Amino acid sequence: MSRIRTLQDLDDVIALADRPRPVPILPLETGGVDPLGLRQLNFDMMDRCIPGLNNAAWRLRPYVVMAWAWWQAARLAERAGLQSLPVPVGRRFTDRIEVIFQTGQLMAGDFSSLPGVEGLQARVVAKQGYDFSTPEWEDWHLRRRDQGSLMSPVSYGPSVKEGLGMGFLRSSGGLFAPVDEVMPAVLALDARLAPALGHEAFASLECGWVPLDLMVDWHPLWDMRDLTPAEAEVGRLALVGSGGVSPRARIVELVGSILGAATGPLDTGQLRLLAARSDREWSEWPTARLWRAMQTRQLMRLSLEGLLNWVLAMASDRPVTLDELVDWLLEALGASPDLPFGEWLDRRDRGDEGDDAVVSPVALLDAIEGSRQWDDPALCASGLRAAIAICRAMDEAEDLFAGQPDRLPLTRLSARFRSAAGLPMRDACELIVSELLIGQHVYWAVGRSGDDTQRLRIVLDEGGWIALRGAGQSNPTPDRLYTLLELASDCGIVDQADGGYVSPAARTGGGTA
Repeated sequence: MSRIRTLQDLDDVIALADRPRPVPILPLETGGVDPLGLRQLNFDMMDRCIPGLNNAAWRLRPYVVMAWAWWQAARLAERAGLQSLPVPVGRRFTDRIEVIFQTGQLMAGDFSSLPGVEGLQARVVAKQGYDFSTPEWEDWHLRRRDQGSLMSPVSYGPSVKEGLGMGFLRSSGGLFAPVDEVMPAVLALDARLAPALGHEAFASLECGWVPLDLMVDWHPLWDMRDLTPAEAEVGRLALVGSGGVSPRARIVELVGSILGAATGPLDTGQLRLLAARSDREWSEWPTARLWRAMQTRQLMRLSLEGLLNWVLAMASDRPVTLDELVDWLLEALGASPDLPFGEWLDRRDRGDEGDDAVVSPVALLDAIEGSRQWDDPALCASGLRAAIAICRAMDEAEDLFAGQPDRLPLTRLSARFRSAAGLPMRDACELIVSELLIGQHVYWAVGRSGDDTQRLRIVLDEGGWIALRGAGQSNPTPDRLYTLLELASDCGIVDQADGGYVSPAARTGGGTA
């Protein structure tokens, strides 16, 4: 098999074969989370709406803890007479501070947004403490940099550094130091930690055994729910800036307007939906239009992935022809084969509460997410139709709906559907199945091959298309709104009440906008 590089090589080997023989298992792992290549445009739009944050890092105190830890490490190096802080020493110290902080939060039952629970449970909690002077610590703290540390790429690491994120730390030669603007928060936390600063865990660059009981006792000193005014103010400036012109500041302003018009607390889902509606006083704000376009792009992506899940389900038991898939889709849509595609596109869908889906794209997005997509192609198709209608209602704005052509931006899809408006529905269903689902999937699955990952989910076999993998369930790409709201709450920009958010001046009871 190692000699086979081309189809001619394969033909030659087969011609010489005189008996069946086993072949090696293909060294491919099943994978691929973006079957149609549509998600990058979603990420790009989220970077325009809420840049610099991620969905895992939504508490303010960890940012301050990391800044304090690097500041303290530099102070201890200076006290020890070192000309500079050695990078390995600085990292061991700051990682130790993280472990003590995270363990305290874990034991207090407030570990949300923090990484590394399994390692802490097995290495610290189970042993009733930890020895930070052993070779095991040297190995663990290095491995924590990728997963488990607050500084890891999947946690607070990207947003804590200078740039588009919260920007608490600047880097230099493998070391970090707090930026000048966050020093009031660092000094406020230092004052809070005063009762513990005499212990070698905080007062020495190197440390030995630290009992679990002490980590628990220190927890109230840096409880994530008990921020100082200085931390809240530094966090507010880091989140929205001082001029109110950053993208995050504009989204916070939009949220504030929605909360101001509400008669009670609103949760993340309600705020997401209201910000995307087209019939409110804020709907024509540039930020609201961008938010609405992003949710519309989410709706389009989820609708097409849901339809792909349906195709995979229909092709799971046996090969099915394109004609069969088209007939089944047409039947599911309840449309006449001769109905002009343009007439079908012009139909309006209603949400669970009677809302026009074009007015309320998030309601339809939620409905598709909560459905069994492999069993409800009509609902997924209605999402695709609504996304096109919203794009057109917003004048197909290039700055909102354009993008790389092969990632199927809504402007391109709208133009393709406009050119197909006169087709009968049966031909339009063939276009959807062959071009938008199977063709788009095969293009991206094959184009991304070469890294030992099997991304292809459906292939053409004798008798038709057959699924290599069963149908899945697609979900919207998390849009960072929850992160923004939680950080805004920590910073005092919004308040929390009854499981939702309210304006700081309005802490009233139930009801919604």
